[in-house]
Amino acid sequence: MFLDSVDTYKDELTQLYNKHFLELIITEELKKSRRYGTKFSVLLLDLDNFNLINNLYGHKEGDRILFEFAKFLRNLLRESDSIVRLGGDKFVAVLPHTTIDNAEEAARRVISSLKKVTFSGVELSCSIGIAEAPAHGSEWMTLYSRLDTALFKAKKLGKGTFYSLPLEEKAFPLIPTKTLVDRTYEKNLLIQKLNDAYPPIILLLGPAGVGKTRILNDVAKKLDIPMVISTNPGSSFACTPFYPFRILLNKIKNLITFLIRKP
Repeated sequence: MFLDSVDTYKDELTQLYNKHFLELIITEELKKSRRYGTKFSVLLLDLDNFNLINNLYGHKEGDRILFEFAKFLRNLLRESDSIVRLGGDKFVAVLPHTTIDNAEEAARRVISSLKKVTFSGVELSCSIGIAEAPAHGSEWMTLYSRLDTALFKAKKLGKGTFYSLPLEEKAFPLIPTKTLVDRTYEKNLLIQKLNDAYPPIILLLGPAGVGKTRILNDVAKKLDIPMVISTNPGSSFACTPFYPFRILLNKIKNLITFLIRKP
């Protein structure tokens, strides 16, 4: 792979690769995967509570710690692995020819090694989301969405740990039926996906008469999430996917206005 300028793809602070390089390396690995049937894995790393370090020691010291953490990652992972700073305290490691099992071993090594070192006298921990391509996605946007979900679940486990989505888990729930009315299995599946999803947003589509409104009403009664927005747009809005979000924003605006209104 030809790079026009090394500096173009370097993060100035950490001297790791930057997100522009990430686009190139992911594209290259996905091409190899499609052509040769190979697998690769990606780690999404996020330092836990790093904003507290910036608040306690200042951003200059925080930058020094980020530089030392980047060096730590380079020394710990393989030379063939590409390490990228996405921005802030979030990093990506692309592991070529690596199954999810081996990626979990790498994540476990990162987390355990962090417990043995300090960075300018400061202890660090990180949470890691793991995904494998092409099992979790054959396009970068899908793959990153799965990584972000895995990272969120790692954070929910208590931070300082990793989470990898099951290989059989799909990006979106599949409802294998032409009708949703009185389908208990499909309702339970939709409830599970909405409770586990981050953010809990799922677009329910289908032709008229299959029971979308009924299943939504039934499912809404059992959800753990605090708000469900449903709309019934007229024909002029029927093909406009952003219409429900305008309704949502208006409701939030009205709620905020009510909450801050003077007595």
